[in-house]
Amino acid sequence: MHFLSLFERLLVNFACLRKGYQQSSEITKPLNPHFDLINWTIRLTTIVNLYRFVHLIISTDSRVNIYLGDPLYQSQDRGLLYSTMIFAMVVMFIAREMFLFLEANGYLTILKVLNTLKSSNNQHFDHQMTPLKMSTFLRVLNFECLTICASMFLSIPFILILLNCPLIVNLLSFSIPSLLIYALLWSISLCFSSIFLLNAIFAQGACIIICGTYYFFKLKSLCETIDSIITHHYQQVKPRIDQLQVKSFLVDVTLYLNEIDLHIKTLRYVILYFFLLITLNNNFYIFVGLIAKTKNEIVNNLISAYGVLVVLLISLLCYIASDFVEMINYVACKLNHVIVNFNGLSIATKLKTIEFLDRSKSSYIGIKAGDFLILNKINFILFLLENASTLLLLTVNLRPILD
Repeated sequence: MHFLSLFERLLVNFACLRKGYQQSSEITKPLNPHFDLINWTIRLTTIVNLYRFVHLIISTDSRVNIYLGDPLYQSQDRGLLYSTMIFAMVVMFIAREMFLFLEANGYLTILKVLNTLKSSNNQHFDHQMTPLKMSTFLRVLNFECLTICASMFLSIPFILILLNCPLIVNLLSFSIPSLLIYALLWSISLCFSSIFLLNAIFAQGACIIICGTYYFFKLKSLCETIDSIITHHYQQVKPRIDQLQVKSFLVDVTLYLNEIDLHIKTLRYVILYFFLLITLNNNFYIFVGLIAKTKNEIVNNLISAYGVLVVLLISLLCYIASDFVEMINYVACKLNHVIVNFNGLSIATKLKTIEFLDRSKSSYIGIKAGDFLILNKINFILFLLENASTLLLLTVNLRPILD
């Protein structure tokens, strides 16, 4: 698929993945020949800029600040904006390193789904979907890939405007030529690392979203399949259940749950990290852009818009994740109807059905985040309330200090 291949090339070029979708042990070298150079440059520039921001916050020496290219030279917003940058870079840096670690150790099983979608002919029977659901899924997949590719391209002007805008609007940067020169030189390394770190977050979120969309439509197809089995049974003159159909359906459902469990097991800490720290980071962006407010309206609008967008996307993912649980319960209810009302099922088929029913009613059904948190329907409401309470807490405690 064209957009899925484009997304893979962007993942490789932005050093988000070493090998692309095909995580084979036979591939020992990264697809991007300059991956190691780019990777270590990102790490080095990130660490150096973090040290620079910390020094700019605590330093009172004007001469040192000029050498460090302080874009907020003698500005009242220095502490707030530099703290925001430190927090953001640390969160994104850890997320990127976590993803590369999982890839290096072969734990990114979701990439197998992307590789299958890219290399297959996308026939509905290859993915155990109905023709209608497969067609809808392909349209949604193309839209998601196009959106994320556009976001990764647009991140370059976004970062350039966001990080250089404070320097441009600071009048002192033009009255002190040395400050302008040093600030522009430092800006090169900062923009370089920030673009790659931001795109790493985009890449991780996109891989999870695409994989989740695939299994979402696959589960919808399973719901349609069990409905068709029951409908076909009642349309017969002498109703008799097709035992082979039921057995085949149980095998498909079991394989589906096993695949989901495998992906969630390998990604549970990444999901927890997105659910907690990435959300907290974007709550801080909303606070800085809408409540604390710097002197620069462009920076305020960019920061708050980005924060609101990411929080809404994560909220949407929580809501969609809850639909997985509801549809699994729907399949369980239909199978319960089959085992109670239909005659002709063998004991082995009934036992297999009961095993699935017992598994679907477990208290552990949901999206695992870490070792203790299970995301289900109630978490969507709790997530929105938690974000609102976090913003309220930041406003009540920090606004008086900033004023």
